[in-house]
Amino acid sequence: MNRSAIIVWALVGLSSIAFAQNSIQTFTFTNINSSQGLSQNTINCIIQDRKGFLWFGTADGLNRYDGYQFKVYRNELNNLNSLSNNYILSLLEDKHGNIWIGTYGGGLNKFNPNTETFTRYPFNRKYQQDVGAENVGTLYEDMDGKIWMGFLNDNNALGYLDPQTQAIKCFGTNDVDDPLHPRKIFAFIPHQGKGFWLASQRGLGYFDKQQGKYTKLISLNKYPNKNYALRWVYQVFRDKTKPYILWLCTFNAGLVRFDIRTEKITGRWEKNLADDHSLQTNTIWSFYQDKQGNNWVGTKNGFYQFNISTNKFTRYLHDPKNPRSIAGNYIQHIFEDQAGTVWLGSYNNGISAFTPKLKNFVHYPAPQKDISQVAAFCEDHQGHVWIGTKGGNKGLFRLNREKELIEPFDLKLRSLQKMSSIDINSLFTDVEGNIWIGTFDKGLCRYNPQTSQLVHHPFVYSTKKFRLPHIGAIYQDKNQPQDIWIGAKFSGFFKFNTRKNKFTKRYLRNNGTRLSHPSINAFAKDFRGNLWIATRGGLNRFNPQKEQFSNYLHSAQDTTSLSNDYVTCLHIDKQHQFWVGTRNGLNKLDLKELYLGKTKFKRYTTSEGLPSNIIHKIIEDAQGFLWISTSNGLSRFDKKNNVFNNYDEQDGLQSNEFVEGSGLMAKDGAIFLGGIKGFNMFYPSNIKKNTFAAPIVFTDFQLFNKSVAVGKQKKLKKPIWITDTLTLSHEDKIISFEFAALNYILPHKNTYKVRLENYDDQWRYLGHKHSVSYTNLPAGRYVLRVKSANNDGVWSPKEARMVIIIQPPWWQTWWFRSIIVLLIFSILVSVLYLIQKRKKHISILQKNNEALQKNLIQWQIKALSIESEQSLATKKSTKSTFKDSNEIEELKLKLYQVVIKQQLYKDENLSLSEVAKKMKISDKSLSELFNKELQTNFYEYINNCRVDAFKKKVEDGEAAHLTLMAIAYDSGFRSKSSFNRIFKQQTGLTPSQFKKKVEIVSKK
Repeated sequence: MNRSAIIVWALVGLSSIAFAQNSIQTFTFTNINSSQGLSQNTINCIIQDRKGFLWFGTADGLNRYDGYQFKVYRNELNNLNSLSNNYILSLLEDKHGNIWIGTYGGGLNKFNPNTETFTRYPFNRKYQQDVGAENVGTLYEDMDGKIWMGFLNDNNALGYLDPQTQAIKCFGTNDVDDPLHPRKIFAFIPHQGKGFWLASQRGLGYFDKQQGKYTKLISLNKYPNKNYALRWVYQVFRDKTKPYILWLCTFNAGLVRFDIRTEKITGRWEKNLADDHSLQTNTIWSFYQDKQGNNWVGTKNGFYQFNISTNKFTRYLHDPKNPRSIAGNYIQHIFEDQAGTVWLGSYNNGISAFTPKLKNFVHYPAPQKDISQVAAFCEDHQGHVWIGTKGGNKGLFRLNREKELIEPFDLKLRSLQKMSSIDINSLFTDVEGNIWIGTFDKGLCRYNPQTSQLVHHPFVYSTKKFRLPHIGAIYQDKNQPQDIWIGAKFSGFFKFNTRKNKFTKRYLRNNGTRLSHPSINAFAKDFRGNLWIATRGGLNRFNPQKEQFSNYLHSAQDTTSLSNDYVTCLHIDKQHQFWVGTRNGLNKLDLKELYLGKTKFKRYTTSEGLPSNIIHKIIEDAQGFLWISTSNGLSRFDKKNNVFNNYDEQDGLQSNEFVEGSGLMAKDGAIFLGGIKGFNMFYPSNIKKNTFAAPIVFTDFQLFNKSVAVGKQKKLKKPIWITDTLTLSHEDKIISFEFAALNYILPHKNTYKVRLENYDDQWRYLGHKHSVSYTNLPAGRYVLRVKSANNDGVWSPKEARMVIIIQPPWWQTWWFRSIIVLLIFSILVSVLYLIQKRKKHISILQKNNEALQKNLIQWQIKALSIESEQSLATKKSTKSTFKDSNEIEELKLKLYQVVIKQQLYKDENLSLSEVAKKMKISDKSLSELFNKELQTNFYEYINNCRVDAFKKKVEDGEAAHLTLMAIAYDSGFRSKSSFNRIFKQQTGLTPSQFKKKVEIVSKK
């Protein structure tokens, strides 16, 4: 019996192995631990402050996070303004922006972000039964500003600090067996301002604020005579849609729903190891309802999404082989930030974060551990998706999308039993519902899902036999369904006739034309019925009627030729645009122009925005966008606007590396793309953008590349994130700023642009870099402005601003220049005085001599002559130098344009001569313009301009984010005392009074 006759494939059927829903990564997690700068991996509490910083309380320090790095605060020996204890149990931001910290063993601390100092509130031992009162497990601020604390001790379970009096009051008992006393309090929530519901060691308790005592204690233990730990309630959470419902997390009694109206348990969920959709433990540590209405449960054995309507739990577990799985299975705390990202604090495994509302890509891990690629997809007529893989020992899998189960098939080649694996290159569903399977080195098979019949097709036609080839592509023309086109690797392509059930022809060389390369990667059919073939050595057009080839190859001399000869994938859109993927870029060919004789490929590469030039698959969605898988992520291409939006592993992709030809659009619009670590499924219409407009803050200031410490006597008086003006010396030649957009959704994808006003002509794009440096800035006033875009490229209208004043060296200051001018003037005056004095002395001698020789008549004549000359000089001096009123008005306008429009009044060294020069008139004419026409002098006019500029800036709202002196400096004043004096002389108000007046008017 020949080889092709004995090669028969047998479908053993559905394996008993099924991959349940828990193997599907509906969410991908970003994980952070001590290797990224976190001070310790046990996370007890999380908050976000009003600026947008995240704070994590750990077992070894308080951590502030900006998306890039952590700033850690710890206890410092001999520093009473440092944290009292490094073990953090609870955090709270009060209405003033202070952060309160409950510690284990160190009591209560208050952190002032403006000074970065801690205030400790030690407990008075006189009123404390034991040191347990210094273990502050939970915090809450009431309407009166009191800071309430839950203690982890047996006596004083609850207390508060009055910030006004700084007194601490505790509510305890000397009788530890008091039946209403809760003992240790793990958490509490307020109840209508009257009291608190308490999660405690003895169950669910209630504290009445008016009575100042514990009035209720409800045990959740179903078995009263068993272990008392079954009563412990670790957390209490109020339902966001039904505020009368409390969700209780217990140590050993499962998840409990409690109705405070009836004070009854209305639901309890406990472990059921036989049900994958139930809890797998009764130890519940945390519960949270997010902004999307999802319910999340943290336990000691996994993190769960809880669907109340279906009563099902979906568990997420840590997978050491998957870095995108949850960091650890012991989830102590759940927190949601302003943008909707959910943060999970684990015990000893750091932090995990994910964003439920941006669940764009579902990740299916490889169904078997030895699978190296998910290489092919097809969809059967029942809506199941078939998956072809390489590696492993199965090769073919079926995804049941209703049950979310991946079911493996055993494909075994009877004549080759020793083969350890079957690799599949391509899958195709024909019009009759048969599934065609193209393998690597084992030829072609056809499987009928209705009859479960699998048939192997040996490569024989016209009595000529071929060895079993690698199958690269399979295609069926729906207009001629009896023909199946089979593309092989290194053997050309074949036509298979389904009616005759055999190969009828091979295509490699036909009618004087030839295929450019024998390895086939893909087929596509255009509107003229021609078949396009992608090969490893060029693009080919095949005319089935004439059986002739036309080849399209890359030419280094022709920029309109194909970008690369290794063609990986093909797609023809509804506009008859032909998209060709290669190993060196994407190409577009207009088929209508092609058939008019114009063959021009337009190329798209990484220069135009692609994440990689190696293209693996092109799929067009219902909206006309192209989804392009590459060797460096996935790209969505907007054909109308020529814009690429790129996604990578951080967005939830199986990895950045996809597989050539591996992709499918299902009938319901879902897109499947295969890669080296499983595959992704997503709905293009459901892809959501992150629209969160993140605040941006300065996070560090450096001089000569070293961070500047905060101190009253230092250049940085306050932390940089609350500083609005920096005054620096001319010796500070290298200054640097770090900043962060507090968007925690893939923060490393945030982008920035900066502009230093009075230095930069336009905005500078920094990309992902979040720092900027300047060297040798000239003396002057600058404003550093920073803008940011989030991970999806959405620019925030918010920006960070910093006024930077560079003081000149002493020899360039106005006072030094004034001294030099005064000194020179004094010397000149002295010299002129001596010369004048000598001339005067000589003149007197001459006059006395002449007086002796002249008579009285001559003196009278001279007196009359002198008087006449003086009168004539007076008349000349009173005569105006201007022609007429039109000339005066023109000069007034020119003065306005030169001094006010050009803002010359800001120059501290401005002189009358400089202004006259710019106006192209004489100093005398300008002086006369001021004195006679404007009824003022030069210096009063300049100061009036500066005052008007200051008033306008305040009225425009700049005082909301700048100091009055910073505005005055920008208006031309260089001295605070002279500014205040001149402003009050001209307005009758102080600058502060004027600001308040403007604010009152604006409120009206």
